[in-house]
Amino acid sequence: MLWLHGVTTRYRVDPVGEFVIGVCYGYGYQLTRGRTRVVVRPGQLVVLDPSSAHSGSSMQAGPWEARLLVIELPALQTGALDGDIGVRDLDYPDPIIGDHRLAARFTAVHRSMSRPASALEHESAVVSFLQDLATRSPTFRPDPRRSPRDDSALRLACAHLREDVTRNVSLDELAAVAGTSKYRLVRLFKATFGVPPHAFQVAQRVILARRLIERGARLADVASAAGFVDQSHLNRHFRQRLGLTPHRYAVAIGRKDIG
Repeated sequence: MLWLHGVTTRYRVDPVGEFVIGVCYGYGYQLTRGRTRVVVRPGQLVVLDPSSAHSGSSMQAGPWEARLLVIELPALQTGALDGDIGVRDLDYPDPIIGDHRLAARFTAVHRSMSRPASALEHESAVVSFLQDLATRSPTFRPDPRRSPRDDSALRLACAHLREDVTRNVSLDELAAVAGTSKYRLVRLFKATFGVPPHAFQVAQRVILARRLIERGARLADVASAAGFVDQSHLNRHFRQRLGLTPHRYAVAIGRKDIG
């Protein structure tokens, strides 16, 4: 996978087995793909499969900004589908995906790649996004015999995460403990809890951080003690789940010795 962020006034790609996924900002641009021309507007999610060359040109006086993911065909096959469908059958004849929430998720995942986070957070966020993106292809046909539910695998994975919430567990390790593939494990968590494995782990870490604050731990020590990469990593997730920063939480519960 290649993550790109920059500005341009024109481009051309002759794909040799890779998908290009992206969102533009500020200005739109004109996309040419084969004999088809479409206008890509800011904030729209675009998926370009390897079926034909594509190019873009600015519609304004200046360049447009874009965040892109270039992913090779075999990686998309295993990362998104895990054998549920052959990737040769997965295509996007309409490159614009009319789902603003999925576009926003792509932007969030793309931004997260440059932020401090655990390996599990990075890996499961990408796999989760690719799995949902695959379902937007009109040719997506999952095998109806494959059930997303597997209580034993899910139970083993949850127990492993709860055993030591501070340890940086990879998605591969978690899948090995659960006795299933990492792609299926992500589907199990989403089907049962509505979130991928990293969100489950983060929730456990936020609970631990909250308890440490309530017990009087120094705020400067809470991030590492709860398994977060650094203070900003803790602040971001603590605020997302509880609506306030660790410092404001300490104040709210009456802590006078905030350090």
